Amino acid sequence: MPPTQTAADPPDSAPRQIGTQVPPLDAAVLTENVCWALLSGQHQGRFLFAEKGHLTVTPVTYDVSERTVHFLEPSGRPWPPIDGAEPITFESDGNDGVMVWSVTVEGLPLLRQHTASASAEGLHVRHVQFFPTKIRGIAYGQRAAG
Repeated sequence: MPPTQTAADPPDSAPRQIGTQVPPLDAAVLTENVCWALLSGQHQGRFLFAEKGHLTVTPVTYDVSERTVHFLEPSGRPWPPIDGAEPITFESDGNDGVMVWSVTVEGLPLLRQHTASASAEGLHVRHVQFFPTKIRGIAYGQRAAG
């Protein structure tokens, strides 16, 4: 037996139980206002869209302004069809050590003109404005002791 292993420890080849020491969590459905506040404090997320019969997930950076999501991304990355006719889904999540949350936004993307400042700097980027039609979120937090 290795010196750091006791008789009560399972051998390295034994299956290990995961999550047995994790405290129980309470789940809460988030209001629309809370969803927007959480999205405003985060700047990474992912698009989910169907392309040629396959689900494509694309990481993106974003900003929120007046309950609209804006994406400014390099033009060589895979993107959903951006014609404003087909809805897509955008998701972002976070963990502040007390609460873990996830917000999903469904809506219509619209390609905007390239910004003058980006063009002046020689950047090849797309500015996509995302108009939400549905937003929902859920959060998990540690139960209060007592």
